[in-house]
Amino acid sequence: MDIRELQEKVIRFRDQRDWGKYHNPKDLAISLSLEAGELLEIFQWKSQDEVEFIKTDGEQRQRVKEELGDILIYALTMAHEFAFDPSEIILEKVKIYACFYGLTAVLLDRGQQFRKHTGVKAALHKDLIKTGLIEANWGG
Repeated sequence: MDIRELQEKVIRFRDQRDWGKYHNPKDLAISLSLEAGELLEIFQWKSQDEVEFIKTDGEQRQRVKEELGDILIYALTMAHEFAFDPSEIILEKVKIYACFYGLTAVLLDRGQQFRKHTGVKAALHKDLIKTGLIEANWGG
């Protein structure tokens, strides 16, 4: 089953239960955050050895799987609410990461270093697009 079919299945399941009225973008974003927090709680205060145990212990793996399931369901539902194709979202983001890593190498070469994508993006605009070194639609 591809991701679009999976999304449709999730939405059918939701609609059969009349849950759509609760699935507005704000509440879906809140739910995504809460579920991500539940996933994070599994790993809170764990050493690297304990994390490795979680990866191999059946009960712990199941907990991670259940939280990831909740996160993925909410993410697919949110994408549906905005009429986004989940495949396109992921592929666009991978493309952006690829561009940013390439751009980061160029900026490092110029003596600039950033910890966040927003800093790289600002530098892209200021130092490379505004000066005409690259076109505004580079990587897009």
